[in-house]
Amino acid sequence: MCPACLGSEGMVIYLHEHTYSTPILSLFSVVGVIPTLMGTLNLKFEWTAKAHVLSGAPLPFSLLCVSGRLYTFVDEATLFTKPTYAALIKLLDNYNRMTGTAEHFTKEQVAEQEAFLKKVVTDTEIGRQLSTFLLAKGVYTSEAELIQDLQMMWFGLYSRNKGQLDSSGFEHVFVGEIKSSKVSGFHNWVQFYLLERRGQLNYYSHNFDGPWAGFPDILGMQFNWSGYFKEVGSAFIGSSPEFDFAIYSLCYITRPGKMCHLSLGGKAQSIQTYTWTNSFYGDGKMFIASAYPVSP
Repeated sequence: MCPACLGSEGMVIYLHEHTYSTPILSLFSVVGVIPTLMGTLNLKFEWTAKAHVLSGAPLPFSLLCVSGRLYTFVDEATLFTKPTYAALIKLLDNYNRMTGTAEHFTKEQVAEQEAFLKKVVTDTEIGRQLSTFLLAKGVYTSEAELIQDLQMMWFGLYSRNKGQLDSSGFEHVFVGEIKSSKVSGFHNWVQFYLLERRGQLNYYSHNFDGPWAGFPDILGMQFNWSGYFKEVGSAFIGSSPEFDFAIYSLCYITRPGKMCHLSLGGKAQSIQTYTWTNSFYGDGKMFIASAYPVSP
């Protein structure tokens, strides 16, 4: 993100696809964390993860011995009391990370999902602009219809393992899961920060650092989550919950299961989404399987 785009200046997102080639979302200060609320990142060193993954080589000993957290400082008192952050954080402990174990939601937890959607879509500038754009394109007839569909595509349950209703797009992307003894999904910096602060996550290194000078930025990372390794995982860093949710939703709705090419703050970036094709909701609609920023 360019320095001139920090704070209240925001930035413009362009979706480069045919009729969607006009400016879609003007993002304001709610998008990126103001620098004073987050310290510099402790990036440690760059690891060429792809070569190790493809070759099957063991992790370098130096990587396993690295200490020190990625996030040196986050002003939680200011940042995490903001409505969308607070609503997101309430959702993060509603899930069992192990696939193969069915998820069950209480009425209170369902209400937390609904509250998150309202705060993100109705109460933020980017959410309102996302709604306006999709309604103008005829994708939905009302904001209520949009929110209902977002709740199903993101929070509707399906089975990744053993036939159990054990997963959802939201859990996979924003919370993270364990499948086949490895971390699956997990593309959210707030979840990363909270687990790291509690000593439940050990950041190893990065294999990609986006071209933006401030926040939001993108990192491709390697880390260990309480004994389970994430070989290569990318996420927006320092972005607001409404930013992540709006970008992923926009790309999934307009280009489901495809590469979604954007311009973020004047820099080219792609979002990859995947559809869940083994089960459906509504009139044959597909759940979100995954969504994340592409890193080389």
